[in-house]
Amino acid sequence: MDMQESNGGEELTLSSYLAIEGQQGSRVIAYRRDTKARVQLAKGVYEIMQEFSSPCSVEHATRRLDPAARGRAGAAIQMLRHKGFLVPCEEKDRFEHSVLRMASPTLFQSPRGNELAAGDIAVIGVPFDLGSRLGTGSRDAPEAIRRRSFDHDYRVDFSSGQAIGWHDIDHSRRILEGVDIRDWGDVAFRWGECPAAFYARVEQVIVKIVQGGANPVVIGGDQSSTFAVIKGLLSRYGELAVVWLDAHTDTSQSGESSDLHNGNVARRILELDGVVQVVQGGLRGYSLYDKIAQRPKKQEIVTAVELNKQGPEALLRHVRSDVPYYVSLDIDILDPAFAPAVAGPIPFGLTPGVLRELITALDERKVVVGFDVMEVAPALDHGITTVALVCQLLLAGMSAIASFRSAVGKNVVTSIIG
Repeated sequence: MDMQESNGGEELTLSSYLAIEGQQGSRVIAYRRDTKARVQLAKGVYEIMQEFSSPCSVEHATRRLDPAARGRAGAAIQMLRHKGFLVPCEEKDRFEHSVLRMASPTLFQSPRGNELAAGDIAVIGVPFDLGSRLGTGSRDAPEAIRRRSFDHDYRVDFSSGQAIGWHDIDHSRRILEGVDIRDWGDVAFRWGECPAAFYARVEQVIVKIVQGGANPVVIGGDQSSTFAVIKGLLSRYGELAVVWLDAHTDTSQSGESSDLHNGNVARRILELDGVVQVVQGGLRGYSLYDKIAQRPKKQEIVTAVELNKQGPEALLRHVRSDVPYYVSLDIDILDPAFAPAVAGPIPFGLTPGVLRELITALDERKVVVGFDVMEVAPALDHGITTVALVCQLLLAGMSAIASFRSAVGKNVVTSIIG
């Protein structure tokens, strides 16, 4: 029985995960972005497959073929459906309306999260880099970092059912013990949509996370998405300050005022009602004008030299105790000798030790309500140097969030403001 007989007039369409990888002679190589399944399509099969750009039945797609060719085409279509390249229309509809995509593996092999099981700390991936002015590649970071995170398995005590956490050797303490970490997956990105639609989806996910009583940890992607994250958090906290760890100020005035990219995202954040301060650490290099003297209102800047010489106190002296903080970490704050997987490397950056001590010092202040790591471009890495380092920084950032939650109560039903 061929597929036409077994499925009657059922209408199929192209999977939203479908992408074209390239061509080999007259053959086209197609693959699914989620499962990585690949298939070589002969020219004739590819032409038939294009019939399913709009929903149609197998009978309609093969209507021009003679009976023998129709039988062969039916077998090819059956294979394409089995591999998920062709899907029933209702499955496409579910994809188009979905906000999140399941990640596999999860970060630290933690359990999956959703609105019904938000956890204490909710991890989301933001596989988006169309806001980058320096080049693409950071869209691959959420998957690469998750795959490397197996070095630090999330484990639960058999008797209590509680997370056992990890031992921080350098500070002789246990972190994240009893903290429920959940990986919510990746924010859905649909090729061809405008960036504003994606940013709106990021904000929507953050709102769902905080409504569920969790605090977000975000893995980018380029840093333009941090704007949407902070907008989502403002719906919960009302007022926020930001610690911006970056080699660049990201306060460019170029482009239309409504544009959003990783060169102006900090300026756009400063313009948000409810953002009371941005404290930047890590600025360095050479520029055409004095960025410190011409910094926007509400922004404090601490250079990489100051942090390397004075340690965390160089930045902490600007951190207030009466407002919650979101920490956004562009990996280029580190010297490229330690973190080469960046599109815009600048020498004379921080060492990993200085950065980790800064995050630990923020942990002790108990003010961190969210954390992200952005701008990692795995294709530029030297082996696993950067992604392995990021896994350690994520643990430090999660510990800082857990300290905030512990200080204000596990359910975090009130903000620390007022």
